[in-house]
Amino acid sequence: MRRKRVRQILTFASALPFDTIENVRDQAPAVDVATADRAELARLWQAVARLPTALKDTLLLRTVEGLSQSETAVALAISEKAVETPLLTGPGPLEQILEII
Repeated sequence: MRRKRVRQILTFASALPFDTIENVRDQAPAVDVATADRAELARLWQAVARLPTALKDTLLLRTVEGLSQSETAVALAISEKAVETPLLTGPGPLEQILEII
């Protein structure tokens, strides 16, 4: 079965013009880009960890978990206004922490 599949792939590949095969680009990001992205993500998570608990919980539920304002309010047992307020003022502390790190 495996040999048959390999033959199918090789037969398909040999039918393609060489220029087509040569110009196929790898869709994965370059190693340096992936490394920089991971470093930036780690830096962001460090900043999020330093946020006050109420702001961090609200921010994570709304942005990462994708909950609505009302769903977040129910999950945190607070009013919808209490969910909205930290998000309106929230980026300030996060930006300040990111500048420090």
